[in-house]
Amino acid sequence: MSHRDFMALFLWLSLLTWLMHDRMAWLELWLIWDKGIL
Repeated sequence: MSHRDFMALFLWLSLLTWLMHDRMAWLELWLIWDKGIL
């Protein structure tokens, strides 16, 4: 596994951990996603 892959995995795990601990983050992420689609 390359260094870049490791960093990407680390960032994803950090994001997931943040989302698990911050329920409001889910709402914020959904609003951003919704705006992106529209």
